[in-house]
Amino acid sequence: MSDINTLSSRPLLKISPHRISSPLSNATIEENNVLTHELSEPQKQSSSTNTDDPDMLAVLYFGQSDSSLRTALIKNVTTQDIALILFSKQEQLWHWLDTTSSVRNVFVIIQANMNIAYILYRIHAYFSVRSIFLRCKTNELNSFKELRTFYIKINGIYDEDARILIKLVIELALFSEEKGDQDRENRNNELGAQRNYQRALNLCALVRTL
Repeated sequence: MSDINTLSSRPLLKISPHRISSPLSNATIEENNVLTHELSEPQKQSSSTNTDDPDMLAVLYFGQSDSSLRTALIKNVTTQDIALILFSKQEQLWHWLDTTSSVRNVFVIIQANMNIAYILYRIHAYFSVRSIFLRCKTNELNSFKELRTFYIKINGIYDEDARILIKLVIELALFSEEKGDQDRENRNNELGAQRNYQRALNLCALVRTL
């Protein structure tokens, strides 16, 4: 079954790769660079937000296309006001990060592989990347934990899908609340504040179910 079918039984609309999710929609970018856009409200088809939106919150997954973690992210993250973007090839990951530099709020989940040292070295340099989470095998935990000494953006290293998902959702909730405070206090943006507060509440509710 394709990823499109796993997202929802509701109608899907394919739009250009330069369109991304809004509070009224959920989205996943696949490896063919086509954005599959699931509309929460079919009548709101023109409400997408593009990747020039600096307030967009994005979760990037880099790893195997058939992993259980990838499936769990699709099931849980796409129900929130968050863009989930999936990659299995390095070239696609670097291209997205290079061409969407205006997006400042990126959380990255990496399924560890033999090139993890190079991937961390390169991805850590992107200003837009706020946190990095590593999924590895149990026998790799000790060796990978040493990486936190060199890469301060690593927020967790886990050998279980559930633990990394819970950590991610908690971090997204805390970040959303912080963004809401900034919108209200520093930017006088009540609409943006309410959007972030609502996302934080939704994520808190989600973490209780994981």
